[in-house]
Amino acid sequence: MASVTLSASTPPNIPASTDRLDDEFRRILLSINFPVEAEIVLDSQYTDLNVKFDQIEAVGILRRTADRMTAAGYSQERVVDVYASARKSLLVEICKDLDPNVESEELKGRWTRAAKIAVHVSFPCERRLLDRIFPDLTADIAEACFVEIVEDSALCLLRFTETITNTDSPCKMFSALDLYELLSGLLPQIRTIFGSKSGESISIEAEKSLSGLSDCIIATFSEHETALNGEKHRIATEGGSIHPLTRYTMCYMTYLAEYKPTLSKLMEEASSKLEPRISQIIRDLKSNMEYKSKYYKDDSLRHLFMMNNVNYIVRRIKKSSNLKTMVEDDGLVNELTEEYYRDLKLYLESTWESLLDSLRSTEEVKLGVFSSFVSKKVVYRQRLKVFYDKFKKVRGTQSSWIVSDEQLRKEVRSYILSLVIPVYTSFLEKHGSDIERGDHPCICISHSVEKLRKEVEEMFQDESTISFEH
Repeated sequence: MASVTLSASTPPNIPASTDRLDDEFRRILLSINFPVEAEIVLDSQYTDLNVKFDQIEAVGILRRTADRMTAAGYSQERVVDVYASARKSLLVEICKDLDPNVESEELKGRWTRAAKIAVHVSFPCERRLLDRIFPDLTADIAEACFVEIVEDSALCLLRFTETITNTDSPCKMFSALDLYELLSGLLPQIRTIFGSKSGESISIEAEKSLSGLSDCIIATFSEHETALNGEKHRIATEGGSIHPLTRYTMCYMTYLAEYKPTLSKLMEEASSKLEPRISQIIRDLKSNMEYKSKYYKDDSLRHLFMMNNVNYIVRRIKKSSNLKTMVEDDGLVNELTEEYYRDLKLYLESTWESLLDSLRSTEEVKLGVFSSFVSKKVVYRQRLKVFYDKFKKVRGTQSSWIVSDEQLRKEVRSYILSLVIPVYTSFLEKHGSDIERGDHPCICISHSVEKLRKEVEEMFQDESTISFEH
């Protein structure tokens, strides 16, 4: 950057009394704090900074004081030196709240506010103030003086993005995306403000910071892909509920989808495409759940676990219009929906088909084989007892199983009822009269159709009733 040669001391021919002018000049300079007053400008939506300048009485006083200093024997270089030193010390306050020890989300908010005020208000105001106080400076000298004043604070802001990209916070991806979008929006203004040769280094630093954020975003995305593929712990969930990895990944994907334009652009710049990678992450998640489902020894619970997780994935996709748009071209939702119904079918077969075998038996009890209707009654009562015993066991086991989504619970219960009720009703209609012959018929037929229906509708819990063991 071009430098400005400014004198460092008061020339010998200037009386010591004129130091009062120096002190007065510094005091007034330090009283004009654009970063603080920027809130007024932003809130009032000023588009012409001259409007704000006209309201600052100190600007006129500064101009007159500078003229008095020159008249008293100060060289212009000396006056400019005093000016630059004072304003530079004030501008570094822009970064005073950027404490790396602050929680990342708070830190991002502070940086966002500081960067917006600096680029939209503080830096333009500094240039306007300089031109108002020293209208006779050559363009090169004025530009070099301006850059000298703002360079430290500008570089501090731009390099601070490294604090975000170097963090291990789980929110790093989203913080980097937010900063990237903000800095991308500020870059045209930065290039305008620092378009001269003197300010070239600041424009280059801004582009370097933007590139660093881009690299961080792409790398973090890839790390997430790798981590998902490497997560092979068979840690299942209580009652077959939704796995925490499913919740985390789909939440992550949903938030990422909100940044689709930015992510798509960055992926294209990296010779990749966003949509296929998002779809593959979701497929990898489903495969991971299949691996974890092997933890369950009960086939029915294994299928219920997959139903819970696949259903959750589909619901999260459908709730996010951006995510849904990103994956709809390759038929992922249809593929997952088919997977869900496949597991539902396998669940019904593994639990309820075998339970109904005793009621579905086509072997009729024929007269002549037995000596009386009593024997026929005993056979049908025995078949019913086998059904009740199996139903009791299934209900006792599966009532504590988890079906996380209310709509899914209703659907699973509905499928069970559509399978069980017709068979049970048919059995009672065909053989109820035989079963009721003789003593204690009510004891034999312990469940009416409505009672059976009610007990099925009470099966399964939501996640509020359990404590997870991960």
